[in-house]
Amino acid sequence: MREPLLQITGLSKAYGPVKALTHVDFSLERGTVHALVGENGAGKSTLIKVIVGAEEPDRSGVLRVYGQPIKTHSPRLARHLGIAAIHQELSLADNLTVAENMLLGQEVAKIGWVLRQATQARCAKVLSRLTQDFTCTARLGDLSLAQRYLVEIARALIADARVLILDEPTTALSHREADALMEIVKQLRDDGVGIVYVTHRMEEIYRLADYVTVLRDGRSIARLDRAEVTERRVLELMVGRDPSDFFKRQRRAENGPIVLEAKGLAGPELLRDGTVTVRAGEVVGLAGLVGSGRTELAECLVGYRRATAGEVRLFGTPIQPAGVARSAKAGLVYLTEDRRKLGLFPDMSVADNINVLTTRADARLGWLRRRGRESVRAQRTIQALAIRASGPDQSVRRLSGGNQQKTMLARLLESAPKVVLLDEPTRGVDVGAKAQIYGIIEDFVKGGGAVLMISSDLPELLGVADRILVCYEGRIVGGMANTTDAPATEAQVIALATGMTEAAA
Repeated sequence: MREPLLQITGLSKAYGPVKALTHVDFSLERGTVHALVGENGAGKSTLIKVIVGAEEPDRSGVLRVYGQPIKTHSPRLARHLGIAAIHQELSLADNLTVAENMLLGQEVAKIGWVLRQATQARCAKVLSRLTQDFTCTARLGDLSLAQRYLVEIARALIADARVLILDEPTTALSHREADALMEIVKQLRDDGVGIVYVTHRMEEIYRLADYVTVLRDGRSIARLDRAEVTERRVLELMVGRDPSDFFKRQRRAENGPIVLEAKGLAGPELLRDGTVTVRAGEVVGLAGLVGSGRTELAECLVGYRRATAGEVRLFGTPIQPAGVARSAKAGLVYLTEDRRKLGLFPDMSVADNINVLTTRADARLGWLRRRGRESVRAQRTIQALAIRASGPDQSVRRLSGGNQQKTMLARLLESAPKVVLLDEPTRGVDVGAKAQIYGIIEDFVKGGGAVLMISSDLPELLGVADRILVCYEGRIVGGMANTTDAPATEAQVIALATGMTEAAA
C-alpha cells in the first residue's frame, strides 16, 4: 500500500437544509492519479473546496493530510501543506509574465526588491520539468489556453505541491493539447505527486486513473481499482440506473422546409465561406477542429459578430443579422459555448436568468415588470427541464454546470424560437445531464424547430445529428447524411475536418 497523502473519512457538509456531502470517504496515495467522477451536483466541487480549505466541513468526519488530522483548515494551511487546485477558470494575470504569475505572492526578493534573475532561474527550472516551448519571460496574454493551464501547474509545482487537484483540465483544449497535458500528468505521477483528477471523459479515466471514486447525491458510492473500471460500471454507479436507459434518438432522413440558409458567409477573423442550410425538424451537426471557424459562423448567423460578406435567409427572407436581441425577436437564438462569461448573469436568480428574453414582452406599459408571471414561467420551466435548484430565487451561480446549461436552454426556449444555434451545449456536463439536454433538443425538433449544433465531441454529433457539416480553415468543406439506417462515421468526419478530402452535403 502506497503512502496516503490525503485521507477523508465520514466527511459531511451542509448548506442550511441542503446536504452537499454526506459521510464521504476518499483517499489519495503518493504517486497515483485518483479520478473523481459524478453527475453535476454530486458533490465534487464541494469536496474540492473542503480539501483546499475554502469550505469548513461539518463536525462529523475527519480530514487527514500526511497522516495528521486537520482540525481547522484554511487555504493558507492548504498551500503550506502542499495542496493545490487548478480549476476550469484559471486565476492568472494576462498582463504579467509567466515567471511573475508563477511566483505571484511568493516573489524572490531582497530588501523589498524583486530579484528578477533569481526569479527567472527558479521558474525556468520548474518549466523544464514540463518540457514547454515558451519561456518564463513570455507575457501570459500571448499564450494559448493550454499553455496557460501549464503555467497554473508550474505555479503549483514551484510552491512544492504534493497534492494536485485538476478540475476538468481538458474541457476547453483540442485533442492534441489534451494528449500533451495527459502525458504531463503521467510524468507528475511518476515523480510522486498525488493527483485528484476530476473529469466526465471516460477515455481520460482509462488512460490515467489508478483509482476511481464515484460520487452520487453527495455520497461516495464506490472506489474502483483500475482493473474494475468499465464505462458501463462507472455510468451505472454515477446515475443509479442501467446505462441502456440513456437517450437514444431515431435520426431521420425526411426533410422539412428550409428555415435557415446562409451562402458565402464571411467573418472578420476565421470565417471565409459559411454555406449552410437547416430544415424544420432537423438537427444539423457542425464539426471541425478548434479554430476552424465554427463559433464565428454561429456568431455571424445570429448577429453577435457582423459578417463581412454573404447572405443569410430566415424562412426564405433575406435578413441582416444586427444583434442577438433582434435575431431572437425574429425566431433565431444562440447558446454560447462560454456560459460563464457570455451566457449567464451569475449574480441574478434562476428565475431572472430564465426570463431575460421575455421580460419586455411581459411588461405592463412596456416597462413595469410582471413578477408573478415571471415566477410562474420560471417554476414551470424548472420542473419541465428538471433543473435542480432550491427554487426560482436561488442564485444561478450556486447551480451545477449541467443545471446552469439547462437554465440557459430554458431562457432560449421560453422566447418561442424557430431555430436554435447550440455551441458546445454539453461541454463540462455529466452523462445524466447530457441525456436530459439531448431530450430537450429532441422535443424541440419534434415540435417543428430546427437546430444547428456545434460540438467537438464526435460520438455526440454522430448520435444526435440528422446531418453533419464540417468546417475546415473557415470553410464548410462538405458533409454527410447521418440517419439511423445509414450512419456517418468518425473517419468520414475526421477526413473532412483535417483537409484530407471534400464531400458534398
